[in-house]
Amino acid sequence: MPLRPNRYFTGREEFLERLHDALSAGGVPQAICGLAGMGKTQTALEYATRWRDAYRAVLWADATSRESLTAGFAAFAEALELPVGPDDEPAAVVAAVTGWLRQHPGWLLVLDNVDDLATVEPFLPPAGGSVLLTMQAQASGTVAESNELDAMPVEDAVLLLLRRAKAISPDGRVEDAPATEREAAAAIADAFAGLPLALDQAGAYVEETDCGLAGYLARYRTQQGELLSRRGVQALDHPSSLAATFALTLRQVETADPTAADVLRLGAFLHPDGIPEELFGGADELAFDGALEVLRRYSLVRRHRKTRSLSVHRLVQAVVRGTLDHEERRSWAERAVAAIEWVVPDVQTATWRGVQRYVQQALQGAVLIDEWELESGEAARVLDQLGCYLRECVQYDQAEALLRRGLAIRESLF
Repeated sequence: MPLRPNRYFTGREEFLERLHDALSAGGVPQAICGLAGMGKTQTALEYATRWRDAYRAVLWADATSRESLTAGFAAFAEALELPVGPDDEPAAVVAAVTGWLRQHPGWLLVLDNVDDLATVEPFLPPAGGSVLLTMQAQASGTVAESNELDAMPVEDAVLLLLRRAKAISPDGRVEDAPATEREAAAAIADAFAGLPLALDQAGAYVEETDCGLAGYLARYRTQQGELLSRRGVQALDHPSSLAATFALTLRQVETADPTAADVLRLGAFLHPDGIPEELFGGADELAFDGALEVLRRYSLVRRHRKTRSLSVHRLVQAVVRGTLDHEERRSWAERAVAAIEWVVPDVQTATWRGVQRYVQQALQGAVLIDEWELESGEAARVLDQLGCYLRECVQYDQAEALLRRGLAIRESLF
């Protein structure tokens, strides 16, 4: 394997056990899929390290492109001392390796960072071993079974951050850290919504600058964009920063489908969870499906069929907003408020369930209205309806403030 085991790897126990059960059953390749920075490669590495003795051989190849796969299989042929060399055609090298795998069952083949399943398929060996892929795409077609890697639970995220920042030893417990560092770690883990790359990046910054986790938290609150763009100088396993990693993905989305990029930009200004699909218009369902297919190719959004809603990771939102200039951010904030106003029903006549579907987004709309000092008919109506809802919920002080703000906007417009 080309990567060293990660001594800071934390958690993922249930996921690893499920993955082991699926791979042990044999037959179907398994894919670890998820957002960039979610720890797919590190999880595959942990699996291969932990269960390496259960396999006759463990083979690892970079599956980014046909060229990287060919180079990986050439390295396999050399390590296995097969009768092919650098002058042989790539197809002959691949055939020699797959032939060896056919004759020697009980192997594990890891194909890391799959960009295109069609590129990988000719390299998949016959039955007789286990195949593990890592990929951003949520759909794995007929090639593999998808195993989506979620954000880390808060407890694991805090532990990883404390260990990586070296506030505790690599095998230490959360309780070993000073109370102020534990509290700061919890706040950072919450801000990062359990994204491992962001946690590792923060830990590296703290280690290299010795500013402490509390110091990092204070800096992050005022210099978010700069910190998300700064990768530790010793980060050899994933040298790109979170911001650079997401920015590359956003450029790929823009090239594939500009509509998909606009869906993501609008989503970056909404509440990250439970975004009703109708906020994105819905006049052309096929075009919207096409946009989501592109976004799901990179796990930038999750689609929830039962509730007809989307969710976007908070750090994806932060990086997307960071790619826009001041006027563009203001324009997208206005579009978000207009979209919210379009779907928010009349609180006085709608059903309770009908109103609740949009409350989170209406609250986010109020935040945008204050942040950008928006004054429009749409902004006033969002505040009016949200104020009426909160009044019905007996939250009179908040309701009054919103209703007064809505009235002030209306008066300024006429």
